[in-house]
Amino acid sequence: MYKKLLIFVSIITLISLIAYTQLRLAEIDLVEPSKIYIFQFTLYSFLLAIVLEWNGLKQLFKGKIGINYLIIPCIIGGILTFIPKYQWLHWFGAYLEPEGLRWLGTPFYFEGIHIMIAIISGILLVRSFVKTDAGNE
Repeated sequence: MYKKLLIFVSIITLISLIAYTQLRLAEIDLVEPSKIYIFQFTLYSFLLAIVLEWNGLKQLFKGKIGINYLIIPCIIGGILTFIPKYQWLHWFGAYLEPEGLRWLGTPFYFEGIHIMIAIISGILLVRSFVKTDAGNE
């Protein structure tokens, strides 16, 4: 019972930290973005996903550790999501038209996309280290 309560409190705390950091980011002008808030925002989202995957964490703590192919998209997603929005704007410009390869950077202009990728990467991180009964592929 206490474990589930601890998980619930952890999830609520991380969601609150994400909301607080989002408010701080909203106060900052795009001319001078704060790197620490952008990093915190992404990190809290990543940690939230790890806590949400608590069954997998429980398996890891029990010693059922094995690496599988899910680590590859986790690493790619983690790298992409920790690159801040202003860096994507610098690389690809503020074009929303699908012109050349600029459309590749367009999704990363939005914090919501960063949250989604961070959460997916966090879940994949835990799942990539949990040993399955059928064996790791």
